[in-house]
Amino acid sequence: MFMTVVHSQNEQVRAAAVRGLDHIAAKLQPNGAIRDWGFAPDKPAFTHTIAYTIRGLMEAARLEPNHSHWAAAAEQAAEKIFRIFEIRKRLAGAYDQNWKGSNWYICLTGNCQLAICWMRQFDATGDIRFVNAACKAIEIVSQYQPLRPKIYSALKGGIPGSAPVWGRYLTMRFPNWAAKFYADALMMRDDRLQHIERHPPGASCHRMGDRRLLRR
Repeated sequence: MFMTVVHSQNEQVRAAAVRGLDHIAAKLQPNGAIRDWGFAPDKPAFTHTIAYTIRGLMEAARLEPNHSHWAAAAEQAAEKIFRIFEIRKRLAGAYDQNWKGSNWYICLTGNCQLAICWMRQFDATGDIRFVNAACKAIEIVSQYQPLRPKIYSALKGGIPGSAPVWGRYLTMRFPNWAAKFYADALMMRDDRLQHIERHPPGASCHRMGDRRLLRR
């Protein structure tokens, strides 16, 4: 959405967008969480909305390099949830402001979106650990994609909102945006792995830099 604002050349709208992003970035807590990044301020945030917040700040900062505090807030949050994933080997479906997770289910859409965020971190830092985590998060989602459904053929290739499917994010549903983010994550993963193959760790340079490789 911020990209649309930038291209609109409407300074009033642009200023409002900047104020909104500043307001969000200012809610960063010392523990890496951002207040009110869920659907309701008094409930744990799905990884879906956590990733939306992180990526929104990341992408806006790419368009507005002078607002580096947006990127700093996004990177701190992305790094925190990356470390949780590396330790636990899975993500909870939702987290509260103290990173206490709802670990009985997974928000599969959030897995895909956070994988995208981590690959953006790789683009900026060249740290291959982010691609490694992204690959693992995507692989978890792949396990729940029905490729040969026995009952309802329309589910073929879809991604459920939650795993198990009765989890709290879009219970018993297969949202179209889950499949969309899954496809985005797969394409981005392949781009990054090809880049790493051409520029292996230890080579003179293996950062993606500012290349616009996200396929929209």
